[in-house]
Amino acid sequence: MIAKHLDKLTINNIKEIESVNIDNQNWKDFYNDNSKATFRIAYNGTKVALFYEVWEDELIANTTENNTEVYKDSCVEFFIKGDESYYINFEFSLSCCALVQKGVNRKKREFFENDKINTIQREISRSKKYWNLFTIIDLEEFGLIPKEKYIQEISWKFNAYCCNESSVKPHFLTLFAIKSRHPDFHLPSYFSTLEFEIPRRNH
Repeated sequence: MIAKHLDKLTINNIKEIESVNIDNQNWKDFYNDNSKATFRIAYNGTKVALFYEVWEDELIANTTENNTEVYKDSCVEFFIKGDESYYINFEFSLSCCALVQKGVNRKKREFFENDKINTIQREISRSKKYWNLFTIIDLEEFGLIPKEKYIQEISWKFNAYCCNESSVKPHFLTLFAIKSRHPDFHLPSYFSTLEFEIPRRNH
């Protein structure tokens, strides 16, 4: 997938980008016809902008603090890996709280502090059975881009998700397919390539 370069990272600008569906339902016990999600990604400099749209029967927003169980709410997630051995999981609840960790696998995770998480811009809009999230993350701020490198010089892998564990009908949607016995997003072997578009030069 290619992240489009935008001169300004705004909701209106990112909406102009074609969306992709987060529509892989990899676990038959959690198949849900009524849940749908789409994803857009853009960037400028070291910052990436994400725009998720979610349609689901039951909207849940119980989380009140960062680094708690946001995945039990209506939740969207962005897992990304650069040249480092670890990957970072950015998870966002409908309540606007975030869970952000780094590590090499599910078990070995290190939490980022609140002051770092609060550098992430988050805007949420909701209606009866719909919600969206617009967020801007500075990848350099989270240690994924060394100061001597451009974003295009790094080999990126990622996956994007949508879930709601506490719903009457829990769902687990993935952008790229995962093969595992039980729902598990912490499988970087199923991440896919992310490239960053080279900005056009004005002549």
